[in-house]
Amino acid sequence: MVKDFEESWWKWWKGLQPAWRAVLEVDSILDSAHHPTLTGNEDWSAVDKYGKNTFFSVMATLLWWGAALPGPANGDPHWLAAVRDVGWVLSGLWYVFA
Repeated sequence: MVKDFEESWWKWWKGLQPAWRAVLEVDSILDSAHHPTLTGNEDWSAVDKYGKNTFFSVMATLLWWGAALPGPANGDPHWLAAVRDVGWVLSGLWYVFA
């Protein structure tokens, strides 16, 4: 059940990403290889297309996923990769709003 949620989460998350990230067709988790150097000039509007609750939903789903894991969430490499990728996106958004 957790594995199904994980697969659905990654598909949903990749669908939220801007086209320039080119991650929609990536079959695996997203890791640092999918984090291009940010310049502050990136268009993040794709991430914002679902309104002000988008990141609340992202954070809530990470919490649910982590809570459903049989062991500590910080011991699951796929969950950690998701948290890191969300953090990377948030750092990119910080450039936009800083």
